[in-house]
Amino acid sequence: MATPDQARLLSKKFDEDTISPSLKRLRSELSPEDDRATFIEALKSDSMLQRAVADIVQTNSGSVTQSADKIVDVMYDGIVKQIGERLGALEARLAKVEAKTEDLQRYNRSFNLRFYGFEEREYENVKDRLIDFFNTHMNLKLNANVIENCHRLPYTNQRQKKPRPIIARLYSRPIRQLILSSLGQLKGKKLNITVVEDLTPLALARFHRTRDQFEDNEKKRVITRNGRIFVRNADKSLTLVAE
Repeated sequence: MATPDQARLLSKKFDEDTISPSLKRLRSELSPEDDRATFIEALKSDSMLQRAVADIVQTNSGSVTQSADKIVDVMYDGIVKQIGERLGALEARLAKVEAKTEDLQRYNRSFNLRFYGFEEREYENVKDRLIDFFNTHMNLKLNANVIENCHRLPYTNQRQKKPRPIIARLYSRPIRQLILSSLGQLKGKKLNITVVEDLTPLALARFHRTRDQFEDNEKKRVITRNGRIFVRNADKSLTLVAE
C-alpha cells in the first residue's frame, strides 16, 4: 500500500501527460517566420548586439561571409532567450485561460450525476426511473422536480452491449450531494448500478491515469470529490492529485 508521501508523488508524474493540447500546439506552431521576426527585432532594437555584429564584420575586413559563424554565435543566445521568453509568456497566458475554463466546466458539471447499469427499456421515462431508484433503493423522498433534465448518453463504441449511461442535471447541488452521500444505502443490494460525478474530460483522464498507478485491489483508493481527483491514504486522509 502506498504511503501518503508516495501518493503525493503521483501528483508530480503527469506534467507531460496532462499538458493541454493547446499548449502542445502553441509549442509546435512557432513558425520560421516567428524566428525570423525575432532576429530582425533583436538587430533593430539591441544596440549592443548591433555594435557586436559591426565589430565582427570590421574585424574580418568587412566580409559578412567570413563573419557569419561569429555573428550567429553572438546572436544565438540572445535570440534563443527572447524566443523562450515569448513562448513562456504565451504559455502562461494560455494556461490561465485554460485553468479558468476548466473551473467553469467543473462548476457547470457540479449539478450533474452519471448513472451506469440501468437496463434500457422501450418507451422508458428516464426521469421517473431515477426518482423511483432514489426513493426505493436509497431511502430518499424526492420528486421529479429535483431533476432539471436527464437522458441517455450515446454509445462511445457502437459494439458496446452494456446499457447506455444516464446523465442527470439537478436543480440543486445540495440535492446532488444528498444523493452521493446516500450511496451507502446501495451496499449489499447487488443492483449493479453505479452513480458517479460528471467529470470534465481532463479530470476523467487524470482519474484513469491515477488508477493505473495502482494494483487492481488498490484502485478503489482513487476517488473524486467535487470534480477533483484524490488518493485515499492508509490513515484515511486524502491527497489531491495535482491538476
